[in-house]
Amino acid sequence: MNTSSELVHDLLAALAEVPGLHPATLAKARQTPWGSNWDSLAVDITDETGGGHTVVVRVVATRLPLPPLVRRAEQALLAVVAASHVPVTRLCLEITDLDNTAFGGHP
Repeated sequence: MNTSSELVHDLLAALAEVPGLHPATLAKARQTPWGSNWDSLAVDITDETGGGHTVVVRVVATRLPLPPLVRRAEQALLAVVAASHVPVTRLCLEITDLDNTAFGGHP
């Protein structure tokens, strides 16, 4: 594994500890022919000019209110970034959708 794929793995593991958020993947991801870690599609790591990397983690919220979820995810993800060997200069958490269960609906 290279350091970027290790970082993706560690970020997803940290996100799994945040109840109410899960990685945002394509609706048909389970039917795609490549790989088996579909959740990794929710994380992008790109090189920045001058060094460093931008990390974007896309999530779906299944609970409300959002501010406490975002704070908890921020703490978990920042801890992973701080411990990694990848020089991250920017970390973005994007909430791409609110699941029906966030409003008390059934899954």
